Amino acid sequence: MEKPPSHTPKKFKQTKAYEGYFDVDILHFERPSGSTHIHSCATMPADAVMILAETQEQTLILTKEYRPCVDRWIYSCPGGCIDQGETPLEAARRELLEETGYGVDEIKILSSAYPFPGSSSQKIYFALGFNAIKIQEPKLDPSECIEVIPLSSTNIENAIERQEAIDGILCTALYLRSLQRR
Repeated sequence: MEKPPSHTPKKFKQTKAYEGYFDVDILHFERPSGSTHIHSCATMPADAVMILAETQEQTLILTKEYRPCVDRWIYSCPGGCIDQGETPLEAARRELLEETGYGVDEIKILSSAYPFPGSSSQKIYFALGFNAIKIQEPKLDPSECIEVIPLSSTNIENAIERQEAIDGILCTALYLRSLQRR
């Protein structure tokens, strides 16, 4: 790993402003110049995983989920927090089954990223699953409002071009999938 630049601010204080589903920490930094900066950070309970699952016919098993923060139904892909003791692959299989009722016979991690590094420390793992088949009915958490939406790559790309409400994590997953096909 590369050494951080010499002008990296030094964290000198951290206080908790809120505790709940995620915590909000107030971080205090000092820059090499001596000036100070305060930054808020959402600390999630765990890293997360999302899965882009394909059927044998290349249909993507996507979701449309109501997201209260934006008050919209948004195209997304199944995913959620990785439970303690669970690997990203195990969590991807679990989340796919819980949110869609589908299972996959093959799965791999495409990559990981920090999708909101300006406001959150959470890392998301991107999984790709193959040969998705319906196994059961979804088993949603009481707080989840999710519909299963099987779509072709062309249909979801058209929705993106039309600027429909799309989760940015889905866009990243589609991009990572396209890199695998090169």
